[in-house]
Amino acid sequence: MLKFLTTALIGFLLSFCASEKNLVERIQAEGQLRVVTRYGPTTYYKGINGEAGLEYDLAKKFAETLGVELSLISSEKFSDILPKVESKTVHFAAAGLSITDERKTTVRFSPSYHKIMAQVAYKKKDKRPPKNLDKFTHEHVLHVVEGSSHISSLTTLKETYPALTWKTVPTDSLDLLQQILDEKIDYALVDSNILAHVRQVSPELKRGLSLPKKQYLAWAFPRTEQDNSLYLAAIQFINRLRRSGELEVLIELYNGYIDTGRLAYVNTSTFYRHVNKRLPKYRKYFEQVATRYNMDWRLLAAMGYQESHWDKNAVSFTGVKGIMMLTNAAAKDLGIKDRTDPFQSISGGGLHFQQLKKRIKGNVLEPDLTWLALAAYNVGLGHIMDVRKLTRKRGGNANRWVDIKKNLPLLTKPYWYRQTRHGYARGYEPIRYVQNIRRYYELLKHMDAEKIHTPEPVTNNVTPSQVPAIPKRLHPENNTPML
Repeated sequence: MLKFLTTALIGFLLSFCASEKNLVERIQAEGQLRVVTRYGPTTYYKGINGEAGLEYDLAKKFAETLGVELSLISSEKFSDILPKVESKTVHFAAAGLSITDERKTTVRFSPSYHKIMAQVAYKKKDKRPPKNLDKFTHEHVLHVVEGSSHISSLTTLKETYPALTWKTVPTDSLDLLQQILDEKIDYALVDSNILAHVRQVSPELKRGLSLPKKQYLAWAFPRTEQDNSLYLAAIQFINRLRRSGELEVLIELYNGYIDTGRLAYVNTSTFYRHVNKRLPKYRKYFEQVATRYNMDWRLLAAMGYQESHWDKNAVSFTGVKGIMMLTNAAAKDLGIKDRTDPFQSISGGGLHFQQLKKRIKGNVLEPDLTWLALAAYNVGLGHIMDVRKLTRKRGGNANRWVDIKKNLPLLTKPYWYRQTRHGYARGYEPIRYVQNIRRYYELLKHMDAEKIHTPEPVTNNVTPSQVPAIPKRLHPENNTPML
């Protein structure tokens, strides 16, 4: 009898152990992956097309690989993120967290997916930040987000710069940058990617010195030795994204338009001025034409700005004219009678852009299809076909803009352009062209629509019936919606 009971007990325990699910299986049974993040341009935000952000996209893709829904929790305070991970309130944190030795004692990190720097931000020209760290004292107060990795970095640097001091603030980087813009504080230490994004819409922000060491961003998981299933799945997921090139594509999607050049402030200031003075005259035209071609009017307007700064009388040395800078031959093919007429020019530009998208062969998905069509609008479809072939020859993906723009400069080199059908081209120009349009597009998306004063439409002699007819194959119903 005792032997029978012992055998039954062992069988029960073995059955119980076999049926116990690991963390991934429990998440799949529950149907929900709980992730904590923070609101901001580099992590998670709600744009005109819904939820977006690098961390959001990465976490959503990971949830999809597990076959579950993503439940995203946005933490108001940066210092509350890691405690949520440690307490296992969430499964992990995807919040632009830097890997530090101090944090490794309480959480464990996935492989890094992005690298950044810590940079000093400021505004006033008469209060430029010190060029040496030991000059940041009580006279030059450096503000730092409470709980951020910058505190650990500064603590280490203080051994080399004993006079270095700083003030921690229970807020986030966006609030610190807003305080600089409001001239409530002079200096703040923030992540370089956050500063770069905010400077696109607030170019009066400036960059001071950077801390010497790069920082590596990763997801943070609870420290536990009992069940590594989710942690190991995340490692495999990120490594797979890196190997396939998808990670690079995502990073380029959110950062590829950022202008960090010296003229960024001047260009953005000029853009804002033209938004208020020139865009109101033509906004209705951009909206009408964009609606016809199933695209975002802001993208079409960004193209027009890059081409002519919304100047209907613009003329280049090559003879292209009008807001969309159409050649005489292109205008004739598109049925445009007057290139300097704003409505006709915008209509022709919108139609030409759609034609280019239709003529790009292969399985090119959005947004890469848009970036390739923009590049073709600038340098010609023939050169884009050439560089796609070169990209394949060199082992790249000819359907991805991130690979195409690496190879466009080859069109300036005899060894490479002699291997193409259409020959030499100024390959750097379409790269800059696409970047500029993307930046103007982002600026238009971020601007409060109520701040863009739109007067009554300008009266001109062109009526909607005079817009070139849309070929059936280019009808909006047959096109993928634009971003």
